Amino acid sequence: MRAAAEQFLSDLHRQYLKPAGYHKVRHNFSRVGEGYVEHFGFQGSAFNDSSSSWRFYINVGVEFPDLPRARVRISDVLPDAPHEYDLPEPDHSAFARLIAGLLTSASDRIAEQRSEIHAAFSRKRYWVGY
Repeated sequence: MRAAAEQFLSDLHRQYLKPAGYHKVRHNFSRVGEGYVEHFGFQGSAFNDSSSSWRFYINVGVEFPDLPRARVRISDVLPDAPHEYDLPEPDHSAFARLIAGLLTSASDRIAEQRSEIHAAFSRKRYWVGY
């Protein structure tokens, strides 16, 4: 991963996610909710190279104590969210605010619908049409 991407993820965590209770391990951010753990993972594109901006995907995971963790793209949780992202350079502070807002919206949706999500996950239905 390029230095700009590492810096972006560190800044995102320090400015927005850590104050909201998220823990960072590499490119993943996790927070304990009421009866579940939510995870946000930043996955670089397999086609990234040094000649273009860093392209990435945001994976969302929800883990209940009695069920395996399920992961989907953030666009499965928030249908209006883009499927992929390109890190703007050189200044990405406004972009960090945008991404933090998307993570907050996804987290809010998970919290509001955790009972329905749990029921769907127990039927092995992971978001789409649960």
